[in-house]
Amino acid sequence: MPSVARCDTDPHLIHAELSTVELDKFLEDYDAREQERKRRENEDELTKIEEEAQRHAEQVRPAVDPNGMNLKIKFADGTLEKIRIKKTATVESIRAHLAKKRNLPIERVILKLDGEKVDDEDTVEGLDLEDDDMLDAQVK
Repeated sequence: MPSVARCDTDPHLIHAELSTVELDKFLEDYDAREQERKRRENEDELTKIEEEAQRHAEQVRPAVDPNGMNLKIKFADGTLEKIRIKKTATVESIRAHLAKKRNLPIERVILKLDGEKVDDEDTVEGLDLEDDDMLDAQVK
């Protein structure tokens, strides 16, 4: 039978007399409790890290403009340009953007939709373009 007594000089210490079997059982139980405590701490830490990562992702996620859309421009040489524009953007502003990017005068960039040249005054919305639609571009 185990014998347990508190230490007279330090109330946090105990004196125990255990058989080898009892000591082995005590140490097994202690190890199991410690492993469970560490597992919970690791889970808590992982949960905190995941929550922090989620908060960070929400903070850096760009706001999606409901008036914006993606547009693809396919050049005659086969290159594809992807741009994000407002639905109210004019064809002229798209041409200006493409010309600047390619270091060309705007007059050299022509945009076509379904093989037909589009007017500078037309807007993306007016042309009934939708997200990820494509315009053809020629450089003369």
